[in-house]
Amino acid sequence: MSVVGIDFGNSNSIIAVAQKGGVDVITNEVSNRQTPTMVAFGDKQREIGEPALTQYARNIKNTITNIKRFIGLKYKSELVQNEAKKVPFKVREIENGEVGIDVMFKGELQTFTPVALTAMILQKLRQTSEAALEGRAVKDVVLGVPGWWTDQQRNAFFDAAKIAGLNPLRLMNEITAIALQYGIYKTNLSDTEPIHVMFVDVGTTTTSVGVVEFLKGKLKVLSTAYDYNLGGRDFDDILVKHFAKEFKDKYKIDVTTNQRALIRVETACERLKKILNSVPQGQLSIDSLMNDIDVKGNMERAAYQEMCKPLCARLLVPIKRALEESKIPQEKLFAVEITGGSTRLTPVQNYLTEFFKRELSKTMNFEEAVARGCALQCAMLSPVFKVRDFAVNDISLYPIRISWRAAGTDAMIVESDTMELFGRNSSIPCPKMATLYSTQALEVFAEYVNTPEAPLPAGSELTLAKMVLPNVPQKEKDGKPATIKLKVKLDLHGIFRSESVQVLEPVEEEVPASPPASPEAPKEGEKKEEAPKEGEKKEEGKAEEKKKKVKAVSIPLELTTSALSEKVINQMIEFEMQLAAADKLAFETADRKNAVESYIYNMRSKINESLSPFATEDTKTKFSKMLEDAESWLYGEGEDVTKSIYVQKLDELKAVGDPIERRFWENENRYDSIIGLRSAIDQFRMAATSQDPKYDHIEAEEKKKVLEMCDSTEKWLNGELSKQDSLPKTVDPILTVSALLGKKAGLEKFATSILNKPKPPPPKVETPKPEEKKPEEKNLKKRSPKKRWKQKSLQKKKKKWISIRLFLFFYFYVQKKIYSSKF
Repeated sequence: MSVVGIDFGNSNSIIAVAQKGGVDVITNEVSNRQTPTMVAFGDKQREIGEPALTQYARNIKNTITNIKRFIGLKYKSELVQNEAKKVPFKVREIENGEVGIDVMFKGELQTFTPVALTAMILQKLRQTSEAALEGRAVKDVVLGVPGWWTDQQRNAFFDAAKIAGLNPLRLMNEITAIALQYGIYKTNLSDTEPIHVMFVDVGTTTTSVGVVEFLKGKLKVLSTAYDYNLGGRDFDDILVKHFAKEFKDKYKIDVTTNQRALIRVETACERLKKILNSVPQGQLSIDSLMNDIDVKGNMERAAYQEMCKPLCARLLVPIKRALEESKIPQEKLFAVEITGGSTRLTPVQNYLTEFFKRELSKTMNFEEAVARGCALQCAMLSPVFKVRDFAVNDISLYPIRISWRAAGTDAMIVESDTMELFGRNSSIPCPKMATLYSTQALEVFAEYVNTPEAPLPAGSELTLAKMVLPNVPQKEKDGKPATIKLKVKLDLHGIFRSESVQVLEPVEEEVPASPPASPEAPKEGEKKEEAPKEGEKKEEGKAEEKKKKVKAVSIPLELTTSALSEKVINQMIEFEMQLAAADKLAFETADRKNAVESYIYNMRSKINESLSPFATEDTKTKFSKMLEDAESWLYGEGEDVTKSIYVQKLDELKAVGDPIERRFWENENRYDSIIGLRSAIDQFRMAATSQDPKYDHIEAEEKKKVLEMCDSTEKWLNGELSKQDSLPKTVDPILTVSALLGKKAGLEKFATSILNKPKPPPPKVETPKPEEKKPEEKNLKKRSPKKRWKQKSLQKKKKKWISIRLFLFFYFYVQKKIYSSKF
């Protein structure tokens, strides 16, 4: 199982996978590292990712983009209302005030929720991951989310991941993921002296800023700030408005009235924006934009930078707020790291450099930092992967309080019935215990506190959860209200959870008095205690004591949150599986239709050219008529039929065409196969009659068998070849390539089994034992001095002669080399 991190972007999504060699970014089916975050609906199937982008221009109203800006929000929220004005598809309110998106799908008007659309894209990203990882299952995942997302948005995204078949180990704030990617590779971090880094991430629609403290083996997020309405598309919009006005004055066309023309201008302006990063002047040119009018325009970099100043000034608002809340002076920052595709813009970099009065740090890939950080976090959390320890301490942006009232009433909640549990920048995960006192059933609400320091997106729901406690004891025995312990937490995803509710009940327990000590044996001189006489009562012990204890009793909790119920999630999973199956069938049907069309065009040209000698005139006439009829059918009643009918039609054509193609193929490849078989026959015949010593160990009878096999194979080949030569090309061949290859393989197997037999090992020869020398010859010292001198002189002469021979050998060897090199 693989561990994956996903940066689910507004325009594009990026997938990273943690592997033994590090973290790699996965490419999609067209080898792009970014997959468009798009879903398109057609007459027969959905298109997701790259296919959706391909057909975007001709199916604008049914192609869903910017889905990240709608998920988890109510229709009446300001964010949704502003976004609905910028997208070409229809956004409307459905039940419970939720967002619904209308599309024409399979000829019908259908409505999809942002959760369902997000699940479709995540399902596509999961399939892309599994395809790139050679079929390995992708289940565990960490998903990057904006840090300003509310509990409702996080719940909706979490549900979408489950519908897509993923197991989200964590919804990780994007700034925190970037910081993890930055810090985990730093080897020079100190145990005691922290460094502080500011991260500025400018994406397509949102600007995120965070100040993070790094120590060896850990990071801590000190502060974050956001502008969730400032991103790269706002810098595009400056150019779009400028050229829309220019085209209106110059060419008398208003692109704002034509959705398709406006999208073409937006695409061209985005391209021009990137060009102005590298050249001082760029040109915009679009053919036949509206009313068959070609348009052109120019933009200078200096003029564009001047137009961008108001947007650049907005960047400083979250930067200053993050600095202020972190309490880290600007000059004490170790680095200012920029990420996000929009930080490539020259106006943005120039403005930030001027503000910080230092060079900006660009050590990470601008687009891939979030996905890589998520993949690292996934590896840390997954049990199937081992990563070095690196603690990640994140924070939650918004303060949360609880309030309560009597169940079943609409009474106003007064200030005394509220309690703040989680302050601004509370660490996550973070458990809390709230103590309440009540004499009746309660309704407890978890709510956001909207503050100027951390304003919620306008129109966001304040209520996170509603908890009903129906079984609260009315009063304790002494008349006091019951004590209720409510355990809640902000989990690793930044989502509010209620874990348990307990009531503390006082209980009196009887504790028996300790038994008297057993009597000791009397010492010498002492009287033994006498037993009581009959009729006398033994003195009773003290009365049993009673102690008060507190017992925690769990009571049921009825919890209502923005998360979908298991029943609804299961229904959506089933619906997604049905859509996926329909998409697969539609794809296979289109593939079979294309196969029929391709076969018709391919065979129609071949039957009268290369395949003509291998079919009779009647067959060619019949087959040509079949191809013409199939073409007419394909563009008529066969335009929209089932996959099985296309398969049947292709089989009918191949039943006539395949034998002709097979005869052609046999004719083309037969000669090479014959040459190969004759070569094998000659090779083994030569080996069997060879006088080569390596075959001396093989018996004559065995060699004779090889020769007989070669003769029989050659006789078969000559006979079959004569039969084949007598047949016309329009008849199926007798001598086939497969038969030739089979004969060759059989000959090789038989001959090699004989000719490759190893030589038998040589017989062992017993070496005679050396004769023992006579005792007087063993000791040289016992020889005479004259004999010892003669032996030494012989040894010296032998060594000298060996040296002379070696010298002569090397001398002539060198001379030979020199002579050969000249020629």
